[in-house]
Amino acid sequence: MTTKTINMYERYGDIIGLRYLAESIFDNIGDNIDEIVVDFDKVEFIGRSFTQEYIRQKRNKMLKS
Repeated sequence: MTTKTINMYERYGDIIGLRYLAESIFDNIGDNIDEIVVDFDKVEFIGRSFTQEYIRQKRNKMLKS
């Protein structure tokens, strides 16, 4: 089983608000990954547009599996 962990704080900082950041998370995931852990530890704010796009991308990725 291949697991990939994405640390959102290290990648984007403690404030995440832009929609395109959610798109970039899922665009950069390889095809040979069995499990993805998205770590939001230390992130203090997540904007609504990011959250909406994150959920949309996650649903689409799960449907393609």
